[in-house]
Amino acid sequence: MAKRVLAFDFGASSGRAIIGHFDGENIRLEEVHRFSNDPVSVNGTLYWDVLRLFFEIKQGLTKAKLAGGFDSIGIDTWGVDFGLLDEFGCLLENPVHYRDARTKGMIDEVFKTVPREAVHSLRRDGYESAAAHYSDKLVGAAYISLCVHVTPPTVPAASPPDPL
Repeated sequence: MAKRVLAFDFGASSGRAIIGHFDGENIRLEEVHRFSNDPVSVNGTLYWDVLRLFFEIKQGLTKAKLAGGFDSIGIDTWGVDFGLLDEFGCLLENPVHYRDARTKGMIDEVFKTVPREAVHSLRRDGYESAAAHYSDKLVGAAYISLCVHVTPPTVPAASPPDPL
């Protein structure tokens, strides 16, 4: 039975949407959309351009549908960044880009609490420890929020967002 899988690949500077065709024996790849994936600098912080990426996902979905549709979707990213969500699943702010300088030196702060060996013992593959990547980003985010003393805007109570 033939299958068509739409895959989004988000790289550090570009992304693409590819349909993988599987006829039961062979796989054929068809690129249906390619786009730039550039971080945005705002007040000295480098962010992922989430709104642009959302637009590009919609473009890829449209082009894939016009190219014959698909049975399922997969997304591949470099998984060291994250976005914080509220209780409704809404993004609280644009995710900080992994190339931003705010986490420089934060891993040393992590090692003041968690032994280096414990963090790096979680390593399971050939990449630098994912625990180290995430922990320095979380500590960096906490440090910024504690030290900058930014008063968040008052937001009226809201109901869950409408589905797209």
